[in-house]
Amino acid sequence: MFNFLSALKLANRIPKRFLLQTGAKHYGLHLGPPLTPLEESDPRFLAEPNFYFPQEDLLWKWAAENKIEWNVTRPGFIIGAVREAAMSIALGLALYAAVQKELKQSLEFPGDFGAWDAEKHLSSAQILGYHSEWTVLTPTAANQVLNNGDNSLFTYGKFWPVLAALHGIPYKGPEIDDSKYQIVVMPTNPPPRGFGPPGKFRLSGSFEVWAQKPEVRDAWATLKKRHGLVLTQDPFDNPKDVFSLLDGEMLGPWGRSNR
Repeated sequence: MFNFLSALKLANRIPKRFLLQTGAKHYGLHLGPPLTPLEESDPRFLAEPNFYFPQEDLLWKWAAENKIEWNVTRPGFIIGAVREAAMSIALGLALYAAVQKELKQSLEFPGDFGAWDAEKHLSSAQILGYHSEWTVLTPTAANQVLNNGDNSLFTYGKFWPVLAALHGIPYKGPEIDDSKYQIVVMPTNPPPRGFGPPGKFRLSGSFEVWAQKPEVRDAWATLKKRHGLVLTQDPFDNPKDVFSLLDGEMLGPWGRSNR
């Protein structure tokens, strides 16, 4: 970002307003349960380094020096049809469902009932685009930080049957037998909410582990050949990029809402 802003200065191409898009990591959402609803006035969560913060500081300083306006937007997980985007839960879920169908297996949910029921607002790419345009063109929005979320009442438990139906396969909800769960405790203690125990995942499986199974890779190879898929980056070459993102987003039992 420093190089980009420096280049604008050198080229004498100073905008009237500069928009920086960051995200919900501002609130420490990736490190454990935050205090919800997430509000723009909430302080930075500084227990772990976050590359958002130096970018914000740089933008604010540069804007003041150049007498321009600024905005910072904070979407949640962005859902959109972007080709070969690693950080896209839409891509990971589509791959998971398509391969499960090829294997003639049901759509299994590897989290517990807390993750199944947790309300998690998302940000569609379309809404984010409209919101960004409105933000930079609205005089009264100048020099503000703005959350971006669709604010729909969304849970993966409500969505899971829909995803299964779209692919014509059955689905399974969370495992009932507690002995089938592995417990993973987040290292950030206290969590981003500022008090209470650290975040805890209860997993009966993992999307990342699933993506490394030989039968899954064979089914994916069959799908690629059948549909003539040519990819510059195969999502199964490095499962961590796509499928660990699903684990982190879907299997934590804490909610995410903003206002």
